[in-house]
Amino acid sequence: MTWLIHAALLTAPWAILWRANAAPQQAMLGTVAALLAATLPPLGILGGLSPLLLAGEAFPGTGWFGLGLTLSILVFVAGCARMQRKWQAFALLSVVAVSISLAANSRYMPPSIPVGWTGIDTAMGAYPEDRATAYQRHLVLIGAVETKLKAGAKVIVLPEEIAGFWRAGSQFWWRDAVKMAKEMKATLILGVDLPAEGDRFINGAALLGTTIGILPGRVPMPIGVWRPGQDVSGVPDFLGRGTTRLHGIPVATSFCYEDFLVYPLLLSSLDKPQAIISLANNWFATDLAAIWIQRRSIENQARLFGVPLVRAVNLATSPPHKHKT
Repeated sequence: MTWLIHAALLTAPWAILWRANAAPQQAMLGTVAALLAATLPPLGILGGLSPLLLAGEAFPGTGWFGLGLTLSILVFVAGCARMQRKWQAFALLSVVAVSISLAANSRYMPPSIPVGWTGIDTAMGAYPEDRATAYQRHLVLIGAVETKLKAGAKVIVLPEEIAGFWRAGSQFWWRDAVKMAKEMKATLILGVDLPAEGDRFINGAALLGTTIGILPGRVPMPIGVWRPGQDVSGVPDFLGRGTTRLHGIPVATSFCYEDFLVYPLLLSSLDKPQAIISLANNWFATDLAAIWIQRRSIENQARLFGVPLVRAVNLATSPPHKHKT
């Protein structure tokens, strides 16, 4: 039922705005309106895998221009389909689009990740309910972090929710690692749930070491984390910019479900970030295809704006199954 409601909401703009017998201009207007309605809030919080994500693949490094160009191409395709000489129109549009795409890709140079910035991928599964097992998890994470610090890392990213709720006990366990990070002028970005009012929580990250603070997530996964009307729920910040400064560099953040969406990174881009930090927790995923799609989604957005991506992902304790086509 949840998936049916989700699908119905995302198809509603097309059902309302699209007409089979529309003239070219009407088809173009309906397409741009439907695409924007499904990409921007409020529907944008559900609108994963937008066609606009193609912008990063087709027009890397072009930012808002490439996004606008992708939108224009999709709109013109809808209009060309309604023209009398549609094949000629399609041919002309294809030549223009392919030419610009080839030029953008030939000029694009993948940006370098800032020196000393790194992510730690894990395969630890869900956060354990047993406190002793949880303590062992933290010890493993702390060991991995200390190894990175000794190797000269300056910004270390760990996966979303990898350390569970960030309470006094957890903070005590991490005290030596935090002290070490301060001494080495490094910053840890630790995926945690931060207690909020009542039983609500913020799905985000704790900044530890040289930089101290929190990074709140903006769009918790609907139903799974954000549960409207329930006492236990993640706290959303749908219109948050999701940016901060780390070691003098402006960065944008993306927490797991946000990787699939378009509008959060568009909001972040208003602050002109020079890097994107992505924290994901896919312990429940049993299909490699879903994990690959999520990774490509955030990679395409980083590619569109020509900024480096630093990512940390937690997977299930056993390898996910390969997707069969």
